[in-house]
Amino acid sequence: MSASASQPSVPARRACDTCRTRKVKCDGESPCDRCRKSSETCTFLAPIRPKGPTPKRRSEHERDNTVSPKRRRESQSYPYRSEPQLTPRPLPVWRPETGPEEVWSGPSPYDSIASTSLPTAATPVAALPYPGHGVYPSTVETTPYQRPSPIHSRHAQPTPLRGPPSPISQSYPQSPTSERNPFSSRRALDTNTSLALWKTPLEVPQDLSPILILSLDTLIRPQLDVYFHRISPMIPIYNRAEIMQRLDTPAQLQNEPFVSLILAMVSLSLIHPLVPEEVPFRHTRAKQAKMLMDEVCRLRARWDFGGTPSVEGLLTSYHLFGALFELGQAAAARLRLREAMSMGEALKLGEPEGMEGLDAAEINRRMKLCWVLSITERAYALQRSGHLFFDGPIPQPPPGFIVDSTGDHLRLLAKVFSFVDQHFVHCHNAMCEPDTCTRLDRSRVVASLRALSGPADQVFGDDVRALHSLSEAQKADLLITWQWLRNRIWKIGFNHGFMVEDAEPELAMEHVVEIAANCVAICQRLSLLSMEAHGTGFVEKLYDIASIVTDLLQGSETLPGAWAVIQSEKWAETLQALSDFISKHRAGIDFRGPIAGVKAFVNCVNVLLAPDGIGHLGL
Repeated sequence: MSASASQPSVPARRACDTCRTRKVKCDGESPCDRCRKSSETCTFLAPIRPKGPTPKRRSEHERDNTVSPKRRRESQSYPYRSEPQLTPRPLPVWRPETGPEEVWSGPSPYDSIASTSLPTAATPVAALPYPGHGVYPSTVETTPYQRPSPIHSRHAQPTPLRGPPSPISQSYPQSPTSERNPFSSRRALDTNTSLALWKTPLEVPQDLSPILILSLDTLIRPQLDVYFHRISPMIPIYNRAEIMQRLDTPAQLQNEPFVSLILAMVSLSLIHPLVPEEVPFRHTRAKQAKMLMDEVCRLRARWDFGGTPSVEGLLTSYHLFGALFELGQAAAARLRLREAMSMGEALKLGEPEGMEGLDAAEINRRMKLCWVLSITERAYALQRSGHLFFDGPIPQPPPGFIVDSTGDHLRLLAKVFSFVDQHFVHCHNAMCEPDTCTRLDRSRVVASLRALSGPADQVFGDDVRALHSLSEAQKADLLITWQWLRNRIWKIGFNHGFMVEDAEPELAMEHVVEIAANCVAICQRLSLLSMEAHGTGFVEKLYDIASIVTDLLQGSETLPGAWAVIQSEKWAETLQALSDFISKHRAGIDFRGPIAGVKAFVNCVNVLLAPDGIGHLGL
């Protein structure tokens, strides 16, 4: 055996943990010289690792088992950050007998994140303020913070990091938003408190119509002034003061029927009527009107729409009808008019049962609304063909009740339209056989024409004083409509074969010339602005009066006296005057071509029938 083998082995010296961390020379004693001089704890706990790179499959337990001296000194200097217990720290225990400042014991606030079970009513959860909050004063005993051990950090439940409260944080009250902070500690309340928190609104209710709010001062209010100046005299249901007062009430801005009515009013005022300086911008105004109508449809798009009819909802549909009619959407306009009529039927407008229990102001409003619907439906049925929804006589106010002066225009129109019923509409729209028609006879046509013929004093009787008090725009509507109805009734008599050689004066061709001449005289006394207060329907009435002779001649060559009328100078002047009124009107663009065709036809007939002309009427 060699000498080296017989010598006892000397254990290899190693540096202590402190010297290894500082990377200084260590004498290997326990304790070492440097630790004695610096009063450090000299340990040799760190395992000796082989030189070279760390193996990939080394146990994590071996790596995490190393605790640096610096971390050890910190844990010794700060007792509340001492080494943690191996089990997670439970939450404080709620003691019902001690007061509401303590909380239930429960799992970690992060357990609900990992849990997949559904909450039950027996375990309500609610977020509470931090301890020390003014609402819930806390006397909960808190345990010192303990950092989780690295050895069990992967298996223990995570615990929120929260040290001792600082003096600065205690000197300021905590924000109420911390109660809903998802990262704050969650504690449970009793059932009543939890339900109270659920019922508490978390934010301001959303506006019913953002478009109305955003454009209230820039578009809505200015156009409402325009509406009450130009349109309201024709539809005097609400006055300006009432609408503006409700518009200034915040609660009314969340009222769907009222908001829809306001938007519908503004949409109609944007496109009808237009003054000359607004005509160049009619396309932009039409886009704005369509946008507002889309908003109205959005607000009314509910499954129970129409379940609770109201005057506001009825007027909204009526204004949509007017706007669509001015935009040329005849089918959509008819739908909205039918919608308004259905609501009127549900409200029992014009019926005694519908007036029971209402005050005088509401009866006055509903009476005028009933007249508006009845007049519009009859005029639209004659112009666009259709049936009457209110096929009975136009309702009148209850005995002893007088509608205010704003309804004079409607009352006079209702008197004129009282001669038009469902039978007249059927015969006018060619829904009957003239030879076998039993709905209308000659005597009724003659009686209607006689009742509507003559001066205004004779036709309107005692109401002529109310006629003189109307505005110029209201007079234009009433007087032209009066002459137009005479023209339509005369045409019904012609279609039924009542025009014969020895017919009554009301059935002669000269009666049509008289109606047209009266219409020209009325238009000459009116300003263009008053006539342009009415839209397409007004111009269409003028065109019907001007083209009746031409239309009848194109359909029949045996019309008594027709050739003499066309050749007369009076008819030529009347036709030219009506053509000028139609062409000047802002809504007469679509009628300029047809009225030019009527004039060309008359000129052609005059040339062919001239004494020195040749040929005959073979058109």
